[in-house]
Amino acid sequence: MGKLTGQKLVEVYQNAAVFVFPSQTDTFGLVMLEALSCGTPVVAYPVNGALDLQRSGTVFCNSDLNLGVIEALENKDNWQCRKQALEYDWSYSVSNFMEQLVFNRLKNNTSASKNLSQVFIES
Repeated sequence: MGKLTGQKLVEVYQNAAVFVFPSQTDTFGLVMLEALSCGTPVVAYPVNGALDLQRSGTVFCNSDLNLGVIEALENKDNWQCRKQALEYDWSYSVSNFMEQLVFNRLKNNTSASKNLSQVFIES
């Protein structure tokens, strides 16, 4: 197949029964969101990234990818795949990033008397 882009890539995703993401080290493969956005369920190893996306009918995590494919074929929900992918737009990404900044800032703040606004003002 070679490198695919644009409409050809969309067609391949849309015509696939499932998308297998075989990485055990990629923390959050955007290709999983690409597949989901085309209504294609994802099968992946149970590692960070895939586990973050795992939901009934959309992302199936299994240490045996063959079993994961069987499970996905029996339980996939193409509409839910598309719906889930749409949740990861820019506003979600920015909101999630900001929440992590606040969480890390509070986690690293050792003074229990400081409130949230003070944490940011003093930085």
